[in-house]
Amino acid sequence: MEEYTLPSNSEGKYSEKGSTFSALAFPVNDVAEVKAKLIQLKEQFPDAIHICYGYRIREGGRLDEFATDAGEPKGSSGLPILNALKRNQIVDAVIFVVRYFGGIKLGISGLINAYGSAAKEALANANFNKWVQLV
Repeated sequence: MEEYTLPSNSEGKYSEKGSTFSALAFPVNDVAEVKAKLIQLKEQFPDAIHICYGYRIREGGRLDEFATDAGEPKGSSGLPILNALKRNQIVDAVIFVVRYFGGIKLGISGLINAYGSAAKEALANANFNKWVQLV
């Protein structure tokens, strides 16, 4: 199965019931880079209620996948983001979704839809390169 990666950053947005979900997709090479980007985003968006993310990174012949709900109900945010990467066979990439709460709770199914839709939009706005193993 062919895999793909992002040559550059991309963004997507989704809104529902006053809440906004801003997805930011980045190419990354390792987990340290993901953590550095998270710190940067927390500084850039200090009033965001949640910054959830998922990544897939090829390291040393294995695939490292991770998703976090960052305080949202379990499985409602990080997993839909990770699944967007998986559906598109994207590796060496992370998608962060920054949420601003609009005052109305969305429920778990609403959160799954919102986070997944924002991530999908970021990938719809992205360019892809075929992933190639470099020595």
